[in-house]
Formats: sequence, structure tokens, C-alpha cells
Amino acid sequence: LALKYHQQNLHKWFRGENLLHQRVVSYAELDLSIQHQVLQYASYQQNGYDDWRPKKEFLSATCLPCHALVDRSLCSEFQLLSKICEEVAQ
Repeated sequence: LALKYHQQNLHKWFRGENLLHQRVVSYAELDLSIQHQVLQYASYQQNGYDDWRPKKEFLSATCLPCHALVDRSLCSEFQLLSKICEEVAQ
């Protein structure tokens, strides 16, 4: 699955001499049953801005205590959980 994700997102992967942070990829897989409806979900999410923002704010990103300028809403975990919340809300 990791190789498939990498191949589908080659345009998003980059590394330069001045890159100050690593790219992080989070993965989630779930089978959720809510009132006789089953949601099966599997997805990867890379950190950073990828032209997507949640339609509704189900989650609230908190500031890091050591650095208030870090935009936690761009973390891969936050974006992935936000996408799962949107899927569940549909």
C-alpha cells in the first residue's frame, strides 16, 4: 500500500538541500458500523498543504507549546482524522 500511495503521489514528494522538515505520511484503516451502516475506510495522508481543507471543522488544531507558529492543521494525522470525520458525517 505504501508503494501504491508513493506512485500515485510522486508530484507531491520532494526533497531539497534547504528542506527543514521531513515529509510524514499517516495511514488509517477502519471498519465502522453506525446504525446499520458500515463505513470501510483506508487512506494515507501526507503532511503539508495539498489544496484540501475540511468543509466543516469537526476537529480543532492546537498550538504547540514550544512553537506557536506551527500550523498543526497541516499535520498528516490531523488532516487524516478530519477526512475520516467528513466520511462519517455523510
